[in-house]
Amino acid sequence: METEETKTLKKKFQEQTKNLKEQALEIMNIKLVEKFFALSEKVISIPKYNVDLGEKGYQQVREYFVNYSKDFQNIKKKKRFNKNGKSKKKQNNHKNKTENSNQETETETKKEKENEKEKEGDFKTTKEKVEQKNYEKEMKKVTMNLLQLENEHNLIGCNNDVLSLMSDLKKEVLVLVDYTSKVKRWMRLTVPKISDGGNFGVEVIEEVMNVLERSEDVGFEVIDSMTKYFVARGKLISKIIKHSSIEDYSRSVFELDESQKISLRTMFSDIRDNYGVMYDVIQKNIEKILKPRNENTISMF
Repeated sequence: METEETKTLKKKFQEQTKNLKEQALEIMNIKLVEKFFALSEKVISIPKYNVDLGEKGYQQVREYFVNYSKDFQNIKKKKRFNKNGKSKKKQNNHKNKTENSNQETETETKKEKENEKEKEGDFKTTKEKVEQKNYEKEMKKVTMNLLQLENEHNLIGCNNDVLSLMSDLKKEVLVLVDYTSKVKRWMRLTVPKISDGGNFGVEVIEEVMNVLERSEDVGFEVIDSMTKYFVARGKLISKIIKHSSIEDYSRSVFELDESQKISLRTMFSDIRDNYGVMYDVIQKNIEKILKPRNENTISMF
């Protein structure tokens, strides 16, 4: 005998599966083909690579990296100059002490020598303090210039065109994963109980689910490729800062960005094609999906 709690849970489960069935049918019959046409328009809107425009874009990128590298190297030189300047001043002070001590005559008394040394020591201590303050002021200026440079160049920002395409592509991947997961979850619930014979419809459902899983894997591969792109670009830019005179590094960053744009356009096409394949396979086998067996049995799904 079923208890009241069991009946309540069973009723809730039936309600949820009914809602899931409605969502799955809407996705299979309407939303898949809608996304197919929407992504077709998106792919057309993404501009193809233009050699002339690409060369102009590279010249801008090259100029940007050269200017950034020059400013960065100038600040590093200024910092080294300030440090070296301080050490040179100490060496000069040491030489002055030696020269002054050699020029003292024997006729001077010991008291006069001690007084002169005390005065000289006080003067040098005061002078070193002034030099230290001046050095600290210069270092603050260098730090402010470095911060200003970082803010002005935005720490060598990412390619905005690539980021925009990636943002749109991520949204499409999330939608794809949501659609496939709902349809797969409902299809698992439509599988009838195990019996001898009449399992052709079950095999059809399993094959359709494999198509859905392959489409889902395409979406995850897209996300993974984005991370690899940023890592590769970061390594190349770090080399540009160190070796700004080598044009190949600047060219490699530009070509990497252009290659990524082409890849993103292809990824949009792949997701669109997967929507088309899923819709086609489901519509061709919709009868077997809705009714895996030709038995006159009543299913709660």
